[in-house]
Amino acid sequence: MDCERLFAGISHGLKTPIMRLKLRTELLDDEALKVDFHEDPDDLYVMVKAALQSVRDTDIHENLMSVRLDTLLGRLAKRPIHPDASIECTTEPLSVQGNPLALERALSNLMDNAVLFGERVQVRLTRQGARALVEVRDFGPGITQASMTAAFEPHVRLSIARSILQAHGGEIRLHNHVEDGLVVTVLLPAISPADALPT
Repeated sequence: MDCERLFAGISHGLKTPIMRLKLRTELLDDEALKVDFHEDPDDLYVMVKAALQSVRDTDIHENLMSVRLDTLLGRLAKRPIHPDASIECTTEPLSVQGNPLALERALSNLMDNAVLFGERVQVRLTRQGARALVEVRDFGPGITQASMTAAFEPHVRLSIARSILQAHGGEIRLHNHVEDGLVVTVLLPAISPADALPT
C-alpha cells in the first residue's frame, strides 16, 4: 500500500470516532460545555475532509490524457466565483499531459484566489521553451513575504494547487506585481497541440 492510500485509509477511519464523539456530546446536560465539546470534533472533521480532498486531487496516476490548457482556462474564466469579478483571459493553443479534473481543480483554485484578492483578474497563457506558462494576476493590494510562505501551508487553497501541479511535473511561483496585485506563475511541461483533445 502506498503512502497516499495509507493516508486516505487513516482519514476515512477517523470519520467514525469523530461522529461518535459528536453524538456523545449531545448527551451532555451542560449547554455551555456541549458547545465547547462540539468545536473540537467539528474542527477535526473539517481537517479530515480537507486531507481526503487533497489526496484525491493529487492522485494523477490514472486517467492521464492530453489537456488543452487554453480551452480549460477560457472555460474557467467564464464562471468566476464572484458575480462582479472581471477575468481577462489571453491564451495561445497549448497542451499538457495529465488528469483533467485535477488540473481544473488546481487552476480554478488559483483563479478563485485571485478573485478574492481583487475582483479584476488577468490570466495569460504562453509558451516558454518546452513549457506552458500560466500567469494569474489580481489587482488587489499584494501580499507580504510572510503571507507568501503561509500560502503553501497544508490545506490552504494554494497549497493544494501546488501539490497537484508538482504531481504533473510543474511548479508554481508567487511575486507581487511592480504596480499592484499578486502574480501567480505556473510552469507545466507542454506537449504538441495536435496531440491534445479539447477539455
